[in-house]
Amino acid sequence: MSRSTSTTQVVVRYYEAHPPDGDKIPICAVARLSKGQLRKRPDSKPGTAILEFSSAGVDIVESYR
Repeated sequence: MSRSTSTTQVVVRYYEAHPPDGDKIPICAVARLSKGQLRKRPDSKPGTAILEFSSAGVDIVESYR
């Protein structure tokens, strides 16, 4: 998983899934809210992202842009 924190919009990318009963599976997925974005709170320190919500939807994607 990686996170981009240089702007007010946060991107969470997943590179593999870990099923409880199997081997790792390579995936390409992005965490999003219903409007397609996650925003970090203004009180986030540089290089970090404090989010308003603790959960988001995850979309499987062909590749990252």
